[in-house]
Amino acid sequence: MGNNGRSWDKNFIIALLSFIIAVIAVVVTITTPELRNFFGLKDGNTPAPVLPAPTPQPESKTIPPKIETPPVKPAAVPKPKPPVIHQAVQEPADPQEYIIGENKSEFVKEAKARLSVSFHDDTGEITAKITISPAGKDSIVLPSVGIGSQEFASSTGVFLVHVLNVDWDSRTVTVQVSRKL
Repeated sequence: MGNNGRSWDKNFIIALLSFIIAVIAVVVTITTPELRNFFGLKDGNTPAPVLPAPTPQPESKTIPPKIETPPVKPAAVPKPKPPVIHQAVQEPADPQEYIIGENKSEFVKEAKARLSVSFHDDTGEITAKITISPAGKDSIVLPSVGIGSQEFASSTGVFLVHVLNVDWDSRTVTVQVSRKL
């Protein structure tokens, strides 16, 4: 093959570039600690491996003989104080039923709320309203009572008032109050 006026041969250039790349790779390998560790090259100043300290063997202990002493009369012990009873979170009580008469009210102890009923004759049709008055909260009025439920919040939790029966003749309403889970 002819030189064709070129002073550098193609194969020579490839060999020279390969040599330069190989030298750079060796320099990078030697100067980078992670690569030195990977190829097993160690520094001359690496510390000697530290061996674990020997664990001391437990010494056998002799149990001294027990010296018996005569029984001592116990000192007067003060009466223990009664235990302090913290109120735990109460389990929801069983639903309570209440029969509320016209213009009367019932106090729901668990909910700290008062329930009352009023009947009205509007345009020839009798309607009933239940008023729920939780302590410290605004009253809630169920405007037209029928079978159904109403949720309300009191200072002791969230409760449901469920209307079980409306007796239009005796003007009473039977409700069931339970804690909402």
